[in-house]
Parts: sequence; structure tokens; C-alpha cells
Amino acid sequence: MVTGVPVERGRPIHIEHDNDEMARTDFGKDGKVAVIHTPASAFHRVHEMMHARHSDPKRMKRVYSGLPDELWNVIEDCRIHQAHWPWRAGHTPEPIKEATLDFLQAEMANAEKHLTADPAKRGTWPDFAVRLRQATIRMGMGKDCYRALSEAGFVDDKQQELALEVVGLLAAGKEKKAGQMLHTVFFPPLLPSPYGDDDGKGKRSGLKQEAGNKATLGPKMEIIHLPLTEHIREAVVGYRKATSGSRLHRPSLRRPVLPQRLFIRRTPREPQGTILVDASGSMGDWNEVRKWCELAPFGTIAYYAGGNTSGWLYVYAKGGKKSAKIVKPKGAGNTVDGPAMDWLLTQPKPRRFITDRGFCGAPDSTIQVHRLAQLERAGEIEVLDYAHDRNK
Repeated sequence: MVTGVPVERGRPIHIEHDNDEMARTDFGKDGKVAVIHTPASAFHRVHEMMHARHSDPKRMKRVYSGLPDELWNVIEDCRIHQAHWPWRAGHTPEPIKEATLDFLQAEMANAEKHLTADPAKRGTWPDFAVRLRQATIRMGMGKDCYRALSEAGFVDDKQQELALEVVGLLAAGKEKKAGQMLHTVFFPPLLPSPYGDDDGKGKRSGLKQEAGNKATLGPKMEIIHLPLTEHIREAVVGYRKATSGSRLHRPSLRRPVLPQRLFIRRTPREPQGTILVDASGSMGDWNEVRKWCELAPFGTIAYYAGGNTSGWLYVYAKGGKKSAKIVKPKGAGNTVDGPAMDWLLTQPKPRRFITDRGFCGAPDSTIQVHRLAQLERAGEIEVLDYAHDRNK
């Protein structure tokens, strides 16, 4: 096996693991291949041979900087399967082909076993990653791209479309962009949000901050905190016992020994949840935005819209107070759908997003559509139809 590694790539030793499934290629400090670990599997030998011949640790460090290991490892696997399968399409030796198909079948059976135990994992990153990698292996062996993706069994058409975008980027040698795209869809932001939290101080209390790739920042979005000068009448609900007040708690008067708390007082209900309204032109009449803002007195309410290269998010209500007026945004585009979702994810649950999903105007608009679908699936955001779900 080691004879298949060009001398300039190193002079590795091969360790075959009889009692486990370890498959790994180790590189030395000089970047050359030092050790190849494989089980007694023809597919794993071919797989690690491709890594030994075509995976460059210096390039990977540069291209995948800031991405989590579980993500860039999958991207690199897909890249070598798709671009560097050792045989021409349709000419894989029969024993290798059989071993590969056996591996694919066993891997999928294992995935289905885990999904049976935990159905909520369907469509999450591990599930998507397995199916994407399987598709690129089949493509490497010569199967048509569309058929390979169709046979992978993604959770829905949206994820299959996302996988098609990924393999297209890999085919164009843009694995960095593919990795950034998948990170946006399936993982938390690489950088602290530049949009600040809901107090306007630019901090995100309680959230772990990580350094990462600046490409995730997206278009600039300004958060505008409207003056919350009016108390929301409906937010004052419920009662509590008190030592003084204007109303007696009559059941307490019937007790043999009168308690200290003989009165009841109205108490404000603790505001919960967040509503974010897409106020772009595709949402129709501006009055729709106004109606949504006036609906929910118990949470944080905001709306957003964009211009050509930036946008604005207006915080209209919070903590039982609201603004005296709803200020119409300066623009009527989308543009900042991604930053607006970043903001929403820092706010209290339940999070409701009123949008028609017509994201546009930014380089990552399509990615943000996929991201929203994933956040819905994970239960992080509930999307409501802006024109028809106002009674929920």
C-alpha cells in the first residue's frame, strides 16, 4: 500500500488494525505522510491512500481555518472522493467496487439505527454529512451527480439542493466556500455577532465567543431601539397577595387566624418570547407589519428591512413597553435576512419569524434560506405566514 504514495509525499508506514475500524493518515511536522492506519477493508485502504496522495496539511490549515473538525473533515473527504478517485468513471476494479458498496450499505444501516433511536437527528449535521459523503463516493465511482444525490436520501428537497450546491463548489475547487456555507447553515456563528444584543451595548451576555472567519459577518445591519414610552395595557395581568392594596383577598378573611397578606395587587406578567417581522417590500402592505407589531404585548418585537448593501432592525416593544409609533424603514429590500436571524437567535424563546422566505439582495441569501429551514427543524425558530397566521 505504501508504494502508492509518491516519494515526495513521504515514506509512510502502514499499520493495519485487525480489532478496530481506525482509518487515519498521520502527517509529520514537515507535512509529509508519516503513518497510514486502516482496518482490513479495501475501501478504507483506497480512502486513506487518496488522503495520503492528495490531502496537504498546510493547504487544509489555510483553507479550513476556523471551521470545526467535524465539518472540514467531511468536506475534505468529499473533495478527494469527487475529484481524486483513483480510477476513471466506471472503471473501478470489481473487488474495490464491491467493498465500497458494502461500506456504504453498512454505514447507512448504522445511521438508520441511530435515527430509529433518536428520530430528531434526521436532517441535522451528522445525518446530512453521512449522506453527502456517500453521494460523493458514488460520484467518484462514476454515478451521475443528480442520481447520486437522489439516492442519498436527504431529509427533503431543500437539503438535496444544498448538497448540489456543495458538490458544485467542490467541483470548481471552492472547498473553502463550501465549508463556510455549511457552517452558516448547520453551526453557530464563527464570530460574535457585530449587531449587539437587545440592550444596544454590543455585548452578548452568556454566549461563548469564538474567533473565526470574517466571511460570516455578512451585510452590515444597524439596530435602532425605538423609544419605549408607552406601557402596554395588556401586559399588566395576574394578581399576587400583598400586605397592602386597594382590594381585599376575601378567602383569607375566612381563616381563623388572619394572615399578613390580606390584599391583592395586579402584577405585570413577565414578558416572554420574541417576534421578528420581515418588513421588506415582498411582504406586501406596510400595514401588515404594523398589525403584527401590535399583536404581542408580552415579548420583544422587532422588524427589519434593507437597502442596497445594508439594513436596519427596529426594536418596537420589550418588557411590557412599546414605542409610540412604528417607524417605516429607510429601504424596502431584504439584504440583512442573515444578520436579522443572528439577532433573533440571541433573543428569548419562543422565537417567531414572520416572513415569506423571499430572501434576496445579499451574496448569502440562498444560504440563509437553507439556514432558516435548519433552524425550524431544530426548533429554534417558528416561521409564520405573515398574512394568514396572525391568530396564533
